[in-house]
Amino acid sequence: MKSISRAWGVTLWLALAFTAAVAAEAPAGLRAVVNEEGCTIHEGDLTVLHYQSKPVMMPDGKRMSSHFVHPVAGLDGETITDLFPQDHIHHRAIFWSWPQFTIAGEKMGDPWLSENIVWENMGFGLANEEEDGSAGFMTSLLWKTPLWREGSEPVVRERVFIHVYPVRDEVRVIDFTIRLQALVPELRIGGSTDVKGYGGFCARVLMPKEAVFTGREGKLAPRTEGLQAGPWINLAGTIDGKPWAFAILQHPNNPGHPQPTLLRDWYDTSNCQNAIWPGREPVLLPTEKPIVLKYRLLIHRNADPAAAWAAYAAQP
Repeated sequence: MKSISRAWGVTLWLALAFTAAVAAEAPAGLRAVVNEEGCTIHEGDLTVLHYQSKPVMMPDGKRMSSHFVHPVAGLDGETITDLFPQDHIHHRAIFWSWPQFTIAGEKMGDPWLSENIVWENMGFGLANEEEDGSAGFMTSLLWKTPLWREGSEPVVRERVFIHVYPVRDEVRVIDFTIRLQALVPELRIGGSTDVKGYGGFCARVLMPKEAVFTGREGKLAPRTEGLQAGPWINLAGTIDGKPWAFAILQHPNNPGHPQPTLLRDWYDTSNCQNAIWPGREPVLLPTEKPIVLKYRLLIHRNADPAAAWAAYAAQP
């Protein structure tokens, strides 16, 4: 698989004004298409995943949310992500967010709960017709909050790259690269202040039958606080009598590597996995150079997560 630097050339950045034309020329296989809701990656007639950039009303009727990935398709075309579940309506399928969000010590809202935060999307660039059959997109967005200059000025610039690869040997690979850069000084983000420390890259996905969590050191049992599970976490079981598994791989260049993992398996129909960063102590978001977070998702039957992580770690 190609590194993100090769997959996203200079032409990608120039493509922001031409996404409709590029999508129209995309092949019949994997292709990224911009629409009024965001950007969708298709494989033939199948929606492999959709990134939601247009704000939608949450089930409480009080908050708008966006900047998440749902649905994500499994190997049989089933939707594996859970959006706005009743037990935690702020869980947004595949998302990355933080409860602590301050400027010069003043609370600016709660992105984790989608409170007093706006993710203003600035457009998309598409990567179609890749030599390996993959497709993806880049999106740029600005964080705004009504608690800073009444929402008139952005405080964070974020760039997100999402890349999807064709299924091979019953494995679907999806790569995420997230770049965060403060636009004002003394801006900090952090996880929850309790023992859980949750915040960062999060996946709310199906709970298979006979579910087993494993990490680098073996079998894991979900608990209240985060686990030192190593650079990958895998959930395996069965759905409709077939083997089903989902893994999150952390790139070794991530800050805090390996990041602790928070696991939840006590919900009704789905589970939650969170690669915790930075934890309870907030970090200063730099203004001069972005912080980069990289994760790989595996949707698979019987892949070896350790071998998959080793291949991922070898990429820059």
